[in-house]
Amino acid sequence: MKSKFNKSNIKLAIATAILVGSTGISTASYAENVASGGTGTLNVTTLVAVACTLGTSTLAFNDYNSAVDTNTSSTTLTATCTNGANVSLKLSDGSNAINGARHMIGGGNGLQLLTYDVYLDSGYSNRWGATATGEAPDVHSFTSDGSPNTPTVYGKIVTNQTNATGGSYSDAITITAVY
Repeated sequence: MKSKFNKSNIKLAIATAILVGSTGISTASYAENVASGGTGTLNVTTLVAVACTLGTSTLAFNDYNSAVDTNTSSTTLTATCTNGANVSLKLSDGSNAINGARHMIGGGNGLQLLTYDVYLDSGYSNRWGATATGEAPDVHSFTSDGSPNTPTVYGKIVTNQTNATGGSYSDAITITAVY
C-alpha cells in the first residue's frame, strides 16, 4: 500500500511537535521555580523631616502713660516640633526697628514711634534677639520631645516717651525656628 504525503500536512505536524515540546519545557521550568519557593526582598524607606509648627498670641500691653512706671506684659509662643529635634526660636527686631531697637508705630497720625522690647526672662535682662552691640542674639533653645514647647515672651515699654501721641500702636515680630 502506498501512502501519499501532503507537504502541508508534514509542515503542520512538525510545527505542532515543536509547539508541544516547547510548552512542556516552559511548564516544567515554571513548576520547578514555584516548587523551589523562591524569595526576594522588598525595601521600604522614608525620611522623617524635622519640622516645627509655630503658634502665637498677641503681646498686649495696658494703656501707656509716659509718666507712670514701666509698662510690662507677657504672652507665650507655642512650638511643636519633630521629636528629637534641637530647636532654637529666634525673634526678629520687628517691622519698625531702627538700629536694632524695636518700635511700635501708630499714634494720631500713624507715624509716631513707641520704643519697647521683648525678653527671655521676667527680670527683663536677656533681650530676645540681637543686642545693640551686635553680639550673638539670645534665643530660646530646646530639644523637642514632640509635645508643644511654650516659652514665655516678656515685653516692656519704657517710661518717659513723651513724644507718644494718643492712638493705637503696633508692630510685628517674625519668629523663626532653626533646627
